[in-house]
Amino acid sequence: MAEREIRLYFVVHRGSGGTRVLAQLFHRAPHRSLLDPFLSQLVHEGADGSLLLVEADTRELVLRCPIEASISRRRRLKMRAQRFWLL
Repeated sequence: MAEREIRLYFVVHRGSGGTRVLAQLFHRAPHRSLLDPFLSQLVHEGADGSLLLVEADTRELVLRCPIEASISRRRRLKMRAQRFWLL
């Protein structure tokens, strides 16, 4: 089986404050987990909007992750942890 070529991708945050490139990544097969460190930081900062992975050559959107969904997931996990400790 032939290996996939390594490509350049941009990690982009698009929110109410505008659009900005956060990083450039070289990768063979992009996966949502590539965005996790960036998503975690944006949630920590209280950002809104979406986190995008865009192929640099074609400007094609490869992955999109809404930040709001991650915030609500974080709240659920926090509530679950609080219930655990209260018991």
